Amino acid sequence: MTEQINTGSDGTAVELGFESFMMLLEKGIPNEGLRVVDVNDQVVASDGRVADGTEGIWRTLKDYRYQLTITSVAGNGAEDNRFLWLGPDGCVSAQTVLTGEVSAPPSFVLKSHQLSSRYAVLFDLSDLTPIADKDFTSNDSVKIDAETWENLVLEPGEEDKLHKAQQDVAAAVRDVSPGVAGDVTQGLYEQVVVASEKRTENGPKPIATAWVSTPHGYLSFYSEPRKIFGSSHYLQPTDAWVLYMMAAHQLPSQQQISAW
Repeated sequence: MTEQINTGSDGTAVELGFESFMMLLEKGIPNEGLRVVDVNDQVVASDGRVADGTEGIWRTLKDYRYQLTITSVAGNGAEDNRFLWLGPDGCVSAQTVLTGEVSAPPSFVLKSHQLSSRYAVLFDLSDLTPIADKDFTSNDSVKIDAETWENLVLEPGEEDKLHKAQQDVAAAVRDVSPGVAGDVTQGLYEQVVVASEKRTENGPKPIATAWVSTPHGYLSFYSEPRKIFGSSHYLQPTDAWVLYMMAAHQLPSQQQISAW
């Protein structure tokens, strides 16, 4: 039905336009009367039929048991979203394909993978690499307000809040890393959140790993409950491999997968 993109032994890939991908997230696998087209306006799934070679993608998306989302927002407001679905027979990733025009909506590439490669796929999606120019004078945590963390993401018309949040973070981490403080002040950072759910006796519970990435290092964001009311929030210098292990811990265990 459509041209396939070879991804090696794992399977194939399909590139969807923004509207098709959003429809897929909202309505799931196409059912009767609903079809999905790729960026070339070729039908890749419709009325139970799928493009040759892409069966693994749609089979996993139809029967997935776990979903993880990685949202990365740069200091200038540019957003990049990545997704990972796990099913009994495989996993599917989706990555943003950014265009040269800021106002143009992105497309998304969906790729099928072997289930056994889920940790490698997560590593690729997390985009965590060692930083050669790391600049930390200590590994001490610094306390920040929850509002400061939230305002590090640029919202339309909220430039003053963004500027204040950047200044507050820079002031908090300056003694820990002057380089990171300078990066944040200049907007040279990405706020990254890896979000998923875990099953508990009381139902699904949201879990997340979050950090700030800058040219001079990573800052892990975490919260601790207070004795009275709410939580305290912290940023702490962290290595890339530690953040990856924290994110990987969100994936279901082999025992959980065996029960699917």
